[in-house]
Amino acid sequence: LSSVPSTNNPRPLRVMGDNTEYWVNDGGEAFTFKFPATVDLNGQFDRTGPYFNLPRTGVNLGALKKMRAQFEICPLDSKLHSSFPEEAIRCSSSALDMLNVLHGEAEDTRN
Repeated sequence: LSSVPSTNNPRPLRVMGDNTEYWVNDGGEAFTFKFPATVDLNGQFDRTGPYFNLPRTGVNLGALKKMRAQFEICPLDSKLHSSFPEEAIRCSSSALDMLNVLHGEAEDTRN
């Protein structure tokens, strides 16, 4: 966590063309977090179906370029996924814990 710049994070990135807040590095590039997890396509906040993404009047290439998916991720669970190595399960849990800490620190700074 010490390598994450605490000033001006998270923040919108103009190059993304939206109002979403991103975590950025010292060079102003969005962080990419890679860790093992499962995708819950039936979660409360899932927005991956065609109802949320595609126009109802034929295929529109402009709309396809702007498509977004919103889904929930869950840490790997040894009770549900006994085939995953123990290291992957620990990494998954640690990554989500780190994201929670980053989010908490940003909220504390704003309040």
